[in-house]
Amino acid sequence: MFLKNNKGQSAVEAVLLLAVIVSLTVLVAREFKENEIVAGLVSGPWKRLDGMIQNGVWEPADTGNEKHPGRLDRHISTKD
Repeated sequence: MFLKNNKGQSAVEAVLLLAVIVSLTVLVAREFKENEIVAGLVSGPWKRLDGMIQNGVWEPADTGNEKHPGRLDRHISTKD
């Protein structure tokens, strides 16, 4: 049995919980954006993968460029 003064309590609690959840979501999103957490997760491994795609070595593309198999000093020949 509901009392007259408790009828809207669940609605008020739902609104308060929704406000807390939205506030936490905004705070977490702001921290992720300011600290560039997602960008670090994507760009860090991508540099090494980019080097592998371009040069065939697991190094960043600019430092692994000298280890590219097509460079003149990396060619191997059995002929004199």
